[in-house]
Order: sequence, then structure tokens, then C-alpha cells
Amino acid sequence: MSLNPNQKLSFFEKAAYSGGDAAAAILLVPRLWDAFFDPIMGILADRTRTRWGKFRPWVLWTAVPWVVVMILAYTTPRESAW
Repeated sequence: MSLNPNQKLSFFEKAAYSGGDAAAAILLVPRLWDAFFDPIMGILADRTRTRWGKFRPWVLWTAVPWVVVMILAYTTPRESAW
């Protein structure tokens, strides 16, 4: 099969290339989020002064919301019997 620059792509080929782009975006967005918020959280944690230390309050304060998020992420709602 020769390469022809004027050849039209089929719908399936366009969808396949688009799928690759969507997968790349799924990996890119969280990395950009981390690149922005990790330094901010590092600064906040370093400036925290409590009797429990710098980082333990952050671990304890975020434990409850993290549990809620994990339960929501890994449970499947039951179908209603209607």
C-alpha cells in the first residue's frame, strides 16, 4: 500500500486517531493539575506549624474526604426495582 497524501481517511480511521488524542488528554490533564497544585500544597504544608508537626494535620484533615471519594469511586449504585 503506497502512501498518498491526498487519500481520504475513513470514519473509523478518524475515530481511531481521535481516540488516541483523547487518551493522551486523559493522561495530560492530571499531570498539569499536579504541576500546579503540588508546589502550592508543599508551601502550605511547610508553613504549617502545629503541635503535631507539619504534615500530620494535612494527612488527618484530608483522610475523611479521601475516604468519601474512594467509596464513591469504587462502589456501583444498585439498580432500582421500579
